[in-house]
Amino acid sequence: MYRGLGKYERKHSVDRVIAEILDLKKKWPVEFIKFEDDLFVLAKHDPWLEEFTERYPREVGIPFNALVRVDSINEDMARLLKQAGCVSLNICIDSANQEIRKLVVRKRFTNEQIIENFQILKRYKINIFNNMILGLPPLEIATSELIIQFDKDAIDLEIAAGVHFSSRSILMPYPGTEIGKWCEEKGYFKMDVDKFGESISERSPLRCFTDEQKDVMKNILYLSGLAVWQSRLAPFIKNHAIYWRSRFAKIMFLAIYFLVKVYTLKKYIYPIKISPIRGLKDLIKGFWIEAKRTAEKSLKV
Repeated sequence: MYRGLGKYERKHSVDRVIAEILDLKKKWPVEFIKFEDDLFVLAKHDPWLEEFTERYPREVGIPFNALVRVDSINEDMARLLKQAGCVSLNICIDSANQEIRKLVVRKRFTNEQIIENFQILKRYKINIFNNMILGLPPLEIATSELIIQFDKDAIDLEIAAGVHFSSRSILMPYPGTEIGKWCEEKGYFKMDVDKFGESISERSPLRCFTDEQKDVMKNILYLSGLAVWQSRLAPFIKNHAIYWRSRFAKIMFLAIYFLVKVYTLKKYIYPIKISPIRGLKDLIKGFWIEAKRTAEKSLKV
């Protein structure tokens, strides 16, 4: 159907989006909407968004969260999203190093663009959820130590850009992906389906990193949210805490990670009103699930 027409974008009409949400409201008490589209808005000047902004507040009126790219953000988009009822946006910077971001992740925006565009969102009081990828492969194995510095630099970039919730995932070079093929070609990774992990919170499987570097990455995953949220703690976390590798430290960092994640997500990204009792129950249940999912592998090393 689209062969020979170049790149194209497919999305549901505003009519359909609103109809689906209204149907949902009839069945459940909906307080907040999270649009899971890979990109909620692609073009900087989007007639679809203009229609959505005109109709959604009047016909639906539920606050929402969505995903966008750094280089799609501009003044008009931020204004329209805010008028429509957008509370927060999920964005992926992926790496603080522009060369790695360009050559490995294929994202060409600069750090200056990140700060400038995030400040636009700040002016419109749209909160920012950002994700970084830890353990991106170095361009050459001799420079693997620099990746840890880039992972630490990401904290400073997020603070400068005004990120409200900071998330991390550890690179898993899934089979069939460009980055997976690139890692195999470099000799950093060889697929073994019997040992391959699915979680983006596991240790890096890349051979170019030492066990100590992999432990530091894991600690950055656990502590970066606290460092960005409470920026006065960032120097201590970057220069000292992330290098603690004892079993007790790993348990403590996991607890910090989960508590900060729950609090900052609810306060800034998905501000849903819940009772204190329900909040406590959800906290305990969520921490148990998170601990079971991540602690077993983390504490083996």
